[in-house]
Amino acid sequence: TLVIRAVGMDRKGVSVDLEQIEREVLLNKQEYLVKTIKPEDIIDSLVTNKLVGEFAFQKFCLMTQSAIDKARLILDELKRSRPGFLQEFCDILRASRTQDHVAIELEKEFRIVSAKYGGHSGHTIASQEKEISIGEQALMQGTHVQIQAFASLYGTLQQGAVAKWKDLGLQLGLQEYDLDAISAGQKYNDKEKMSEVFEIWKQQSLKQSWNDLIVAVANTGCNPQLCEDLKERHRQNLMDTVEMKDLSNEVLLPMAPHWYDFGLSLGIDEQQLGLITPNYNNKFFRQMLQKWWQQNIAEDRTWNVVVSAVDKARLHRLAKSVYQSKLQ
Repeated sequence: TLVIRAVGMDRKGVSVDLEQIEREVLLNKQEYLVKTIKPEDIIDSLVTNKLVGEFAFQKFCLMTQSAIDKARLILDELKRSRPGFLQEFCDILRASRTQDHVAIELEKEFRIVSAKYGGHSGHTIASQEKEISIGEQALMQGTHVQIQAFASLYGTLQQGAVAKWKDLGLQLGLQEYDLDAISAGQKYNDKEKMSEVFEIWKQQSLKQSWNDLIVAVANTGCNPQLCEDLKERHRQNLMDTVEMKDLSNEVLLPMAPHWYDFGLSLGIDEQQLGLITPNYNNKFFRQMLQKWWQQNIAEDRTWNVVVSAVDKARLHRLAKSVYQSKLQ
């Protein structure tokens, strides 16, 4: 949550009001905001909180232009809003659940602009009083500890954050399209999944004959011709044990699109089949961290930022652990 004060002083001793600071933040971040915010997700809340007027809302509803034009209309309305609008805007972004990273960027910019004017004096405006989280403590610390090596970052987070790699990426400020590109470009293909199904079957099953395999193919009902071909080809050795090297051409490729149903037919339970795809998250997680590492200069790659992101991704225990090991 932003801690916003009503009045500040610039370096020449001239009074700088909150409205001026907030407008400067919007101006500095305008291009970022118009490309990043999702207007349709927040417009109702902006109207409810009277940050966007009724006339502007009607205009918004009639607009057929791109999301960027709608975002510009929202920003124009915010610039005309009452002092303190920035914190309300950040709260609305967070409440949308998909734009928390935008709020983080605005808060970061607010601190930069505030520091330029030598801090604030006056009363505090806050939407709610709350206990300061580990993530906020990390960002508020005077010393920001730089991460010296990517391997240190990856090794520290790997055990606790792999399954939530996408949430963490958003909290680190990566764009959603960057994260989608990671998963889309490295999808676990059906052949790989099928290979894992066979590996599990080989480990779990006492019977691994061609007969058992043919029965499983028949039970899926998805490739009757393959079933008949296998029966014909292996009628002399139906009780022989199936070897992985024998499967690649005969079964692996034809049944790959139906790997899940085939796994069930082999007697593998749903829970184990469900683990096949999430295991690939580790590669996504590593690529996400590499993307963040590449997008930020060394001075911005700090444990303070990472702890804050981990905490906001609701990995509170991991955030506390990293905080204690790296910042205390």
